[in-house]
Amino acid sequence: MTTARILVVDDEADINTVLSVTLRRAGYEVVSAADGVEAVERQAPDLILLDIMMPRRCAASGRTRPPRTCVTLSSGGHPDPVLFRAGGEPAAMDMGAAGGPVLGVFDDSVFEQTALTLEAPGDALILVTDGILEAQDQDGRRPGRAAPRPVLVRERARNPQALARLLAEDVLRRGGSRIQDDMTVIVLRR
Repeated sequence: MTTARILVVDDEADINTVLSVTLRRAGYEVVSAADGVEAVERQAPDLILLDIMMPRRCAASGRTRPPRTCVTLSSGGHPDPVLFRAGGEPAAMDMGAAGGPVLGVFDDSVFEQTALTLEAPGDALILVTDGILEAQDQDGRRPGRAAPRPVLVRERARNPQALARLLAEDVLRRGGSRIQDDMTVIVLRR
């Protein structure tokens, strides 16, 4: 059996080092890069752990986009992602077997994978933590999976960074500016 090769891309040296050392101790082959430019020079890995906010251009900058973008997902207990097709409506993606147990709880956990394709310009994949979906409003209600939908539909033309910021701001607005849990939003758009 060959060892999985993981590429760690982060411009913060401390984070890059901690991730690399931890993964090596777990038995993985690890290659690191400080930015997207350096990352594209590396041999193709089995998995990429990527910082999405780096000072130098990302790995895809200046390159011709492929006709579609393939994304492989696996979940460690997080909510199902939302797939938002250009011109369509946002819909929760059923992770099926790829919706695994909470990461780090069980030693023998197996994490399946699922793949999707962002085919048209404007297609988006939105990943959120439970702090976005389960945050209580000022009356103590939890809107759940429906919470991000109005913002996604209303702000669909925004760039990924603005859309992520608006989703987090919506949670704070509904909750009276109280942060109740982690609030992580990742928006990938073709």
